[in-house]
Amino acid sequence: MLKLYNTLTRKKEEFVPLKKGTVKMYSCGPTVYNYAHIGNMRAYIFMDTLRKVLKYNGYKVKHVMNITDVGHLVSDADEGEDKMAKTARIENRSVYEIAKEYTDAFMKDIKALNIDTPEHIAKATEHIREMEIYVNDIVKNGYAYETSKGVYFDTSKLPNYGKMLSNNNIDDLKAGARVEVDTEKRNPQDFALWIKAPKEHIMKWNSKWGLCYPGWHIECSAMSRKYLGDKFDIHTGGVDHIPIHHENEIAQSIGATGHNLANYWMHVEFLLIDGGKMSKSLGNVYTLNDLKAKGIDALSYRYFTYSSHYRNKLNFTWDAIKSAKNSLNKLRDILMFLGVSDCKMQEGSMRADVNLSIRPVGQEEFGTRTEMKNMNSFKAIQRAIKYEAERQMDILDAGKEVMQETRRWDDNNGESYAMRSKENAQDYRYFPEPDLLPIEISEEWINDAKKNMPELPEAKRARYVEEFGLTDYDASILTSAREISRLFEDATELCGEPKEVSNLIMGELMRLMSETSTLAEDLTMEPKKIADLIGLIKGNKINRSVAKEVFEEMFKKDFALQCEETTLVPVNLKSWMELTDTSEDVQEEITNLMKAELEGGRKTGFSPYNKDSQIMFDHRWLLLIGVKNKEDREE
Repeated sequence: MLKLYNTLTRKKEEFVPLKKGTVKMYSCGPTVYNYAHIGNMRAYIFMDTLRKVLKYNGYKVKHVMNITDVGHLVSDADEGEDKMAKTARIENRSVYEIAKEYTDAFMKDIKALNIDTPEHIAKATEHIREMEIYVNDIVKNGYAYETSKGVYFDTSKLPNYGKMLSNNNIDDLKAGARVEVDTEKRNPQDFALWIKAPKEHIMKWNSKWGLCYPGWHIECSAMSRKYLGDKFDIHTGGVDHIPIHHENEIAQSIGATGHNLANYWMHVEFLLIDGGKMSKSLGNVYTLNDLKAKGIDALSYRYFTYSSHYRNKLNFTWDAIKSAKNSLNKLRDILMFLGVSDCKMQEGSMRADVNLSIRPVGQEEFGTRTEMKNMNSFKAIQRAIKYEAERQMDILDAGKEVMQETRRWDDNNGESYAMRSKENAQDYRYFPEPDLLPIEISEEWINDAKKNMPELPEAKRARYVEEFGLTDYDASILTSAREISRLFEDATELCGEPKEVSNLIMGELMRLMSETSTLAEDLTMEPKKIADLIGLIKGNKINRSVAKEVFEEMFKKDFALQCEETTLVPVNLKSWMELTDTSEDVQEEITNLMKAELEGGRKTGFSPYNKDSQIMFDHRWLLLIGVKNKEDREE
């Protein structure tokens, strides 16, 4: 049984959707007049977590989030100018340019946080007609009135206004109303539904009340009705929405439809900065880009938000976020080295099931479905789908029947194998079941699992430092991915030169991977190639400069080294100097040195000798042969 805390009732309640198996959810989105800060992002992370929990529990989720690109005044209490218009004026750009830039930035941020995009992203400017209709319904039902400045909601029509969600005292709301009271308003706390635009206002639309633009609160009511109906299950937002925005949404809904628009209201508490509020004047308003500039990735921030319950205030400090980053990296390393997940969460990595069936062309009924469990990357999913489709086609072509079963995908071997048959068309039987015996895990089994557990990254790093004499930094890079660690260890075992292997991987391999955007799991280089190259270096057959060039070819073209025996080639001194464009004065100096050595003088290192009255020396040559793989040879 799933329980949710409902701000409306101020208690945990069993979640019962309006329609069995389906959840309709609405979330208040950003006002795109600036970059969203990390406090805003806490609410969207919660929104996404709730969505994932609902889907995990088997619900089909229809999710809507708004983009406020008009109507949100600089004060939530309907004061001042439109936030969009103000930014456009300050930056000397159009409101539409402002809206596009900051909407794009927001969508980039939620992607970086691994937040699933809602089924509907509803922009206010694209739903003006729906808002006008909603306002008109409120007016028709006697809950609103027109003034020279706009159309206002009459809060006196709702005896419980101010207490429906926020539990505010109406007298407090009156006392807190702005000093300059609009004399046309019936009540100080009445709020704008539709605002008559002055001549200089840029964003305005023709309506029955003249050229107007919407109030901030009306957009959520109108757009939620369009996509979710007059009544839906869950409405989310920040606690700052409770006293005004969400209270007004409920009022509008009652005025238009006669009832509250949502059954469950869920709100996220504030994010504090060093124990206090975020403030531009204090210079502590941070965005995800600000965190990135300090080496903190978006997923580390998401992980940090889980350190406190969503209904509790969360205190952000740089020490706390760095600690979260370290913890997340440790968790990532453990999962990756155990082979549990590839941990590419930024790319939507997940544990998913693949259900697949095929049917011959012309056949109306669906084929027998199989299910492959626990896929943890999109690449694996793609490979599994291709394999399973071909497997089922082979079975049908052979005149046999596909069995309804659960299969396990082995990504290393690129094949699946049967785990268990399915008893019927339903995927699972629900627990508890009387015929399922308890599973008892013995201490012996646990101890055996511990013994056979792979060496974890932290232990590897410590061993690399102690056993191979590597620095902490080098050891951390070499254990950053399972494939890199395996390459280092295998090459070291072959050549016995851990520091040489480390230098090649840390220098050349990392550089080439960065330049070509190659992921660790996509590396094809074999440990023997690295060991062979190091053997040439240590045997003084090639220098390190040449070794770097050879390594690059090995990386890009995937070929293996073959080395023939070195040979001495007689070289004519005069011809060699001419070939190398040596200047005449240097030629004379070299010739004199060679002659002096021939007469018993100082050694030059060339070991010259005379042949046919010419000064000669022997030059040692080494032939390196790179053998390409089959695909390269065919090309």
